[in-house]
Amino acid sequence: KKGINIPEYCRLRNELEAEVMATGSNIYDIYRMLASRAGIKPEMAMIALKTELAVEKSILCCRKKMKEILSFAADCGKEVYLISDTYYPADTITEVLDRHGITQYSGMFLSSECKAVKTQDYFSILKSISEGKTCLYITASTEHNYCQDNGVDFFRIASPYDMLLMSSYRNLKYSMDSINERSMAGLLSAKLFNNPFALYKSDGRPEIDKVYDFGYAFVAPLLTKYVIWIIEEAKKGQYDNLLFAARDGYLTLKLYSFAVRQLGLKLPEGIYFQTSRILCTSSTVLEEEDIIWNANIPHANSPEQMLTERFNLDEKDIKPYDNNIYPDILTYALNHKDKIFKKSEEIRHNYLAYMRGIGLKENKRYAFVDFVSSGTCQQTLDKFICFDIEGLYFCKYYSNNEAKLQLPGYSLFENLCDDYIYCCYAYEKYLLLETIMTSFQPSLASMDEKGQPIYRKETRNDEEIQYVRDIHQAIEDYFYDYMSNLYIQGNDVNKHFVDIIFRFREKEYTNEKCSIFDKLVLTEDFGQWRMLLDRNY
Repeated sequence: KKGINIPEYCRLRNELEAEVMATGSNIYDIYRMLASRAGIKPEMAMIALKTELAVEKSILCCRKKMKEILSFAADCGKEVYLISDTYYPADTITEVLDRHGITQYSGMFLSSECKAVKTQDYFSILKSISEGKTCLYITASTEHNYCQDNGVDFFRIASPYDMLLMSSYRNLKYSMDSINERSMAGLLSAKLFNNPFALYKSDGRPEIDKVYDFGYAFVAPLLTKYVIWIIEEAKKGQYDNLLFAARDGYLTLKLYSFAVRQLGLKLPEGIYFQTSRILCTSSTVLEEEDIIWNANIPHANSPEQMLTERFNLDEKDIKPYDNNIYPDILTYALNHKDKIFKKSEEIRHNYLAYMRGIGLKENKRYAFVDFVSSGTCQQTLDKFICFDIEGLYFCKYYSNNEAKLQLPGYSLFENLCDDYIYCCYAYEKYLLLETIMTSFQPSLASMDEKGQPIYRKETRNDEEIQYVRDIHQAIEDYFYDYMSNLYIQGNDVNKHFVDIIFRFREKEYTNEKCSIFDKLVLTEDFGQWRMLLDRNY
């Protein structure tokens, strides 16, 4: 970021680490030698050293169960010593331990301090202070022979990455092609395998029983890729701004705004754009064909409610439905066409007032950011807006509608593929994602005369709202950590890599026990039907 270029830095840094570890020296020796080998000033080498230490401290996390075990041993009166083959000096290690509240130990034996270069050297030190007491060596290494030779009991604790390779997720290692993908695998491992006993009697399948953990492990990587993709499209698109369509865009805009600030990008800040299929279609009823198209879409409620919800008619303007008078719903709807046309014109006028109120201007060019769509909102908006919009979709599913096929836009995934070409798991399960990609307000019904939103009645219960809050929090925590500490611009995150991680939610990979998935329901706002999305969906 500072434009400092050290010739062959990565190669030299690795070579010097091996040399230093062989002599029990420390990281300061690495960088003193690096300044000489690379032909740079010592001051520049110290900047690199401080940067490495800062990165290391920012990404290290605590294995909570191991901290509990350490505290248990200390509380039982055991002497606990921390042992490490490391090039970090004691003050750096102590700072990290203090940050995570790890203080109940008697001392540390570090190769960088005591010049121990082999594991057996530690045991000679331990024997000298143990005075014949029994010792238990808890480690992630496999050097148990040294323990047996020195009469020390040995217990191996697998690292999170080793546990990943033991688990049902093991094949993920073959999909990691960039540092950004490896960092995602690291976050997954740190979350699910923080507890070294997480795979005990599990058949290699991690257990998840909290919605937060479900969102963090499986959904957050997918949305992180989506936002990174939006940023790349925004760089290419030369948009005057990005319209993040309600309600799917609520969370996406929060993540996008953070990333733009964090990465120091000169991109539009983004606008949360109030919209819905109901609002868009009811504001563009210009002829009888529009009424016919709208009324023909299946609806779960009564004919009277269909007119209220699809066309925003007031109850006083709706005639009671009578089978003896109206042979079908379509005839019934067309009998109200004058009221429908008048109401549509009113809504359209109010909607344009809303657009002016949020600063949208004529002849400008905006990205229309939506999650999964066939293009209905974009198509209907195009009929009356005075600016250009181009779709940016997580996934666009194509139907037999030539007009929608011609809409300008791009998508991360799309289902317009040959029958023998796999699209993605996320598209197959996008209805589950729809329960997550939402806001805490009900769906939008219309606009009032002041250009203010009119919402429908909330259909979600308290448990369903809390489910959204928990998963949003998990996604935000993941995203903010990843973009602040791990993401490196210019290195790709393959969309199929995050799609694989999302697939891990399946029961063949994960023992998922979140109670919400026993009865999770998605309400389809346009048709007002409710679908049960249990964990088998």
